[in-house]
Amino acid sequence: MIYSKFCYRTDLNLSCFVLDHEPIFNGLGDLRSLSLSNVGISTKTLLHLLSNSPSLKSLTLFIGKSHLGGKDCTVIELFKCIPMIECLTTFGYVIEWLVLKSVP
Repeated sequence: MIYSKFCYRTDLNLSCFVLDHEPIFNGLGDLRSLSLSNVGISTKTLLHLLSNSPSLKSLTLFIGKSHLGGKDCTVIELFKCIPMIECLTTFGYVIEWLVLKSVP
């Protein structure tokens, strides 16, 4: 199974594909660094992946306008999923996806 090959990774770089399925896995507990570049992913799946990767320290999101599916995400929702983050880098339409209504 593909998941078993990824579950003990500390660094994961994914690019140019669509991750289109219901989030059913328990996360990537050892993951320290994640980079998503031009990955088609729903908001629900992305937030599930992030919230189930408790050791994540570095996140890079380069997501095109057509790559994010589902509802927008608030800044607060995103940061609740990545409490241990030390480095967050965004490119593309991530800022438009992170609705600013959540900023005080």
